[in-house]
Amino acid sequence: MQKPLLAVFFLLIFFIQCDQANQTPKIKFIEQSAPNGISIRGSSVVDDQIAWFSGAKGSFAKTTNAGKNWLWDSISDATHLDFRDIHAFSDMEAIVLSAGNPAKIFKTLDGGKSWTEMYSDTTKGIFFNSMDFWDENNGIAVGDPIDGGFMMIQTKNGGENWAKVPAENIPKPLKGEAQFAASGTCITTFGDNQVSFVTGGAAARVFISKDKGYSWQVIESPIMSGKPSKGNFSVCFDKNGQGVIVGGDYKDVSLKKNTASFTIDGGQNWQLAETAPPSGFNSCVAFIPGTNSRFVIATGTEGSNLSIDGGKNWSMIDTNSFNTLVFEPGGKYGWAAGSDGRIVKLVVGED
Repeated sequence: MQKPLLAVFFLLIFFIQCDQANQTPKIKFIEQSAPNGISIRGSSVVDDQIAWFSGAKGSFAKTTNAGKNWLWDSISDATHLDFRDIHAFSDMEAIVLSAGNPAKIFKTLDGGKSWTEMYSDTTKGIFFNSMDFWDENNGIAVGDPIDGGFMMIQTKNGGENWAKVPAENIPKPLKGEAQFAASGTCITTFGDNQVSFVTGGAAARVFISKDKGYSWQVIESPIMSGKPSKGNFSVCFDKNGQGVIVGGDYKDVSLKKNTASFTIDGGQNWQLAETAPPSGFNSCVAFIPGTNSRFVIATGTEGSNLSIDGGKNWSMIDTNSFNTLVFEPGGKYGWAAGSDGRIVKLVVGED
C-alpha cells in the first residue's frame, strides 16, 4: 500500500513543479525620477541595490539603494562624448565607454566623484559599440571595422590598460557589416572564457570565442539583414551556452519577422523564434536570473517582450520605449532605460 501512495506523492510533486515552471512572471514597471534630455544606452548592475547607467553628453547615473535615491552627473571634460556602455564593479568603481571619435574609456574609483581617462583613440573611423567583463580584471570591447578588420581591445587589469587584438585573429568583416551601439549589449561574455559579439548591416553574423577573444569563429544568423539599419542588435548567453539574439530594423520598426533567434548549443546553431516579439524591433535582450534561462525579456523603442521558453515564443508586456535592459544577479529586479533620461525599475513576480 505504501508504494502506490509514494508513487502518487512523487507524481504530484512532479506536476506541481511542471506547473511552476510554466508560470508566467508578472513584471511590474516602476518609473524613476530622472532629468530630461539625456539619452541612456548603457546599463550595469552589481547587486539588487547598485545600478549604474551611461548616456549622452558625458552623463552617468547611479543608485545604491535600489532606486530610492539617484546620483545624476557628467564627466566634466567629457560632455561632448556619448557613453554607449558602462560596466560597474561596485558602488564606487565603474568604467564608461564612448562611441565615435575620439574613442575614450574613463574609470572612477570614488563613486563618480572623479574619473580618470584610461584609453583614447583618434584613429579615423574609430567607433566602439560595446564592452563586457568576465570578472573584475578581464574585459573586452568591440568596435566597427577599420582598414578591413574589426576593432577590438582587451584589458587584464580592470580597465587600467587596454591592448588591441590583432585584426587577423578575427574573421574579416563583410563589406557593409558592422555592429550597433544601441544598448551596450552587442557583445557579451559568458562562462569562464567565452565571449560573443553580433553584427548587422549587409550581413547578420555571430562571432564566438572560447579563449577570451584571442581566436574566433563566425556563424550565420537568421536575423534580417541587408541594410545598414538591419541586423543583430543584442545577444545574451547563460553559462551553459543557451543564448538569444534580438534585432530587426530600427528604421522600419513595423517589420516583425526574423527579429529574434535562439541557440541551445553555445551558438553553433541558431533558430528563428517560433513566435517573434510582437513589438518588432528590439535593441536589447537579457535572461532573468534564477529561471534556468527560460524567462527572457527583450526591449526596444516599440516596447518590451517576454519569453518563458528561452526565446522560442514571445508576448508583449509593455509599450513604452527603452534602449537598454539589465537584471541584478538574483533576478528580483531589473532596470530599463531609454531616451529623455527615462529609467524604470522592473520588479519580477508571478501571476
